[in-house]
Amino acid sequence: MRKLALVILALLLFMISLNSVRAETVSVSVAQYSVRTPVALYRCCSANANLTVVYTGSDHIVVGIKDSSTGNYLQGRLAFNYPYANIQQTSCHGLYGIETLCNVLTRLDSGTLHLGFDFTGPNRTGNWNLEAVAMLADANFNPINSTVNVSSFTIMAYDMANVYVNAPQSVSLKLDGPSEGPGSFQVSLKVGSNHTFSVPLIQATNSTSRLVLSWFGGYGASYVTPPFAHNDSGSVNVSMHVLQDTNLTADYVQEYKVAMMTSPYNVTLAWPENGPPPWKPSNWYQQGTFAYVWTVSSPQPIPGILGLLGGKEVFDGWYVNGQYLNNLIYASIPVSGSLTIEARWHDDYTIPITLTTVLAIAVCALFLVRRTRRRDPTKTTI
Repeated sequence: MRKLALVILALLLFMISLNSVRAETVSVSVAQYSVRTPVALYRCCSANANLTVVYTGSDHIVVGIKDSSTGNYLQGRLAFNYPYANIQQTSCHGLYGIETLCNVLTRLDSGTLHLGFDFTGPNRTGNWNLEAVAMLADANFNPINSTVNVSSFTIMAYDMANVYVNAPQSVSLKLDGPSEGPGSFQVSLKVGSNHTFSVPLIQATNSTSRLVLSWFGGYGASYVTPPFAHNDSGSVNVSMHVLQDTNLTADYVQEYKVAMMTSPYNVTLAWPENGPPPWKPSNWYQQGTFAYVWTVSSPQPIPGILGLLGGKEVFDGWYVNGQYLNNLIYASIPVSGSLTIEARWHDDYTIPITLTTVLAIAVCALFLVRRTRRRDPTKTTI
């Protein structure tokens, strides 16, 4: 029994020693990072790396990113955006905490942290070798060197930025004078340089269809078309200061011509509410909007003597591209292509014809009566 007790005690001590060894471990991995970054022009920030830290044995952890060639920790900042964990207490080294070396008090002896760092690129081009570093620490955040774990990764530093310009196939933009495109294109521009894009405000497809610029921009350049600038022509110049790889987009909206055929009465073709003055026979409408039309009430008297006799003009209805829509005085018509809208009327001569017929019959009857009396042989003259 005594030997068995000693064996059990030895096993317990061995298991405790294993737990104590297992308790002081930490590992760091780079979950995601920038593949490219521009050379340093500003203090912060053009690159990022998201780290995953798995630890046991201490709630005091030191985490950072350093340059492999210099051994210095990078200038940057700690990001807390999703999916980074909510950290109870964190302080980073350097003046104003702008160094990517941070002390983390997790208040848990084991767990997983997701830390994101933003930082500035190097002063040179080429491969930039970096190291993500994590280690456990004592209560004063003195590193426990035996727990240091390193994960290496490489970012390409460049001084020529790739600028991608997305534009409709029919649109040609100009960059510093010469035309590019038509359509989308890519250029390489020096980091820190300044350039000007000339962007067409209107690109006509044909007499009834056109593209109208609504927005042009991206990182380092932006232009928003003012309200109703679609009535303008020419191009707009947009300045760009190149900071890094970027995507620029020339966003155009499709517009169609909506025309109103002549009508004997006033017909109004209006923009949607809050638009420009509506009193125009035709307008350009953005695809997906509505053209609003209305006319006078029906019926209306025919001009001239026929109107005095009760002649009327009656509204037959709205016809869109030759097809009947409805006979309401007011209508909203969806714009999905070019439209020709006609308000059709017809003349109603029912009352004038009736009056004329009655009058004609009365005149004929009177004439016959008078003629009959004049020829009656039974009547004698005294």
